[in-house]
Amino acid sequence: MPTAAAVAALRPGDLVAVVLEREGRDDEQGRYERLWVELTEVLGDGRFRGELDNQPTFIRGLANGAALELGAGDVYDVISARR
Repeated sequence: MPTAAAVAALRPGDLVAVVLEREGRDDEQGRYERLWVELTEVLGDGRFRGELDNQPTFIRGLANGAALELGAGDVYDVISARR
């Protein structure tokens, strides 16, 4: 998990890893899917908008490039575009 300071420093262009829950699944494939989101906007109050940066394997109805809104608590890894 990234530090609060790392999440507060996020800017458009940064990549964040998130975990999305799969509806109605609790089998051997797992209930969650880890995905990358490229941030497009910092909304404030720990909220962000971004676009999915990879193709989900198990979550139907969600595709690469899909717009998502997420909160600071959804972020479990960060790759800064400013490195």
